[in-house]
Amino acid sequence: MVEFKDRIEALTNVIAHLRNSESGCPSDYARDPQKTLHYLELEIEEFLSASEGEEMDHIESEAGDILFNVLFYAAQMGENLDDVLQNPERVPALFVTNEQLALLVQERKIPEILERAFIRNFLASFARLCENNQISTIRAVQRGVKKMIYRHPHVFDKPKQVSEEEAAKIWKRMKAKETLEEGRRLTPDFEKRECRVPLFVQNSQRRIIDFKNVDPAQLREILSQRQFENYPMSDFLVDCDQDAFVLQTPVEGEEFRRIKSFNEIERDFESEISLSTVAIQDAHSQEILIVGYVNPEALEITFKSGLATLWSTSRHELWTKGKGSGNTLKETEVFYSDQSGALVYRVVAPERGACHTVNLDLEERTSCFYRKLDGKRQIDSSYFLTFMDDGK
Repeated sequence: MVEFKDRIEALTNVIAHLRNSESGCPSDYARDPQKTLHYLELEIEEFLSASEGEEMDHIESEAGDILFNVLFYAAQMGENLDDVLQNPERVPALFVTNEQLALLVQERKIPEILERAFIRNFLASFARLCENNQISTIRAVQRGVKKMIYRHPHVFDKPKQVSEEEAAKIWKRMKAKETLEEGRRLTPDFEKRECRVPLFVQNSQRRIIDFKNVDPAQLREILSQRQFENYPMSDFLVDCDQDAFVLQTPVEGEEFRRIKSFNEIERDFESEISLSTVAIQDAHSQEILIVGYVNPEALEITFKSGLATLWSTSRHELWTKGKGSGNTLKETEVFYSDQSGALVYRVVAPERGACHTVNLDLEERTSCFYRKLDGKRQIDSSYFLTFMDDGK
């Protein structure tokens, strides 16, 4: 823990530079503490999601983001580092498992904990949680330092004064460059998660004709054979998080049937907590924009409001895509597969992109499926991906 304290000073030094009103970043020194707490909740959700997999680099990176935001908030509140990290082994643990941390997020307890000056307790608890999960807090800190320096070249590389708007653009551009190389490979290595991922099938007219949840072994077979059941592959699209796929095929197939109310399929939902996978599709281009999940209530709200409404499996709550920003997805038709239970929301394309990622021109991507498999290139178990909008 002493080494952790020594190393974490590097992260607090980065934070001090960013919060310097003369030479720092306006997005940071002008940041409201409540916004930091919001960022922290989002980072915890991303950490918990990453922890379901086996990519230790990713997990440590997300842990680093949590530590950064906790320490950033501590600095905003005027907390002393030595006080925060003193005798952590004597601090009562607030949580020691991922499940306990997830419950605190779900019950919106994180802001309350930190606002009551329990920052020391939170840091000590998170360090213990990392140890229990065999996550290196030292590497997490190092990743946090490296990431923040890389994404603030106007502060650490070639210092210059920028506006808050310019700083936001620089952050997005550096993040896009950072993720560009990370996103060039698809490695179907999620077997240790004991999970299956959604695969939708589109015909040559981009109509959705089939759906199935596939496990890692099935995915590897599809990629190696370039075929899924009776569907030869013409293209294979990968979403931004590599946890949903679209196989495009020349086979015409039969489109899902259109439904006009939830009552038509209510009997297929076993209970009010039953979930069904849904593909949200541009009504004009037939491009699949995102893949998500719905429960009966989300589906009923979609029919009543005309806005694509989903169920968040990470936040455990309903959400209407784009409701906060006004960039909503207006539903025009709903389709359902009697065989698989999957759904399709056909929507009017939003004014801005449907994906949360941006390309190198800082434009929000139209679809989360902006990469496709490069079938001619493969190394070991990794498959190369081609960016369809900015593969530079």
